[in-house]
Amino acid sequence: ARSNIELSHTLLNKVKEENSAEQAQVAGKIEILKAKLEQYQQLMDSEDIDDPILVQGNIAQVEDEVKSEHDRKDKCNNMDERLETGLKAAEDQRGALVGFQESLG
Repeated sequence: ARSNIELSHTLLNKVKEENSAEQAQVAGKIEILKAKLEQYQQLMDSEDIDDPILVQGNIAQVEDEVKSEHDRKDKCNNMDERLETGLKAAEDQRGALVGFQESLG
């Protein structure tokens, strides 16, 4: 049981590293998308806009991408939480098993 828990800790740390890297990517992409959105908004507000419907479509697309990136970020956070909860449960189970074995003498 001990080696499984150690392996789980190693796996959890690896997943956390990957999630941190993905969250950094997500944060960077969100910043780029926000800048794009701001440019489209400025274009919509300007007097010399050629095709407002096209620009509105672009704004909607970028807003969808931002939402998608936020969903990715949430997914990473949820993965960390689920793994930590599972690992904690395994450690608790091991503790209970060790306690039970010791009570048997």
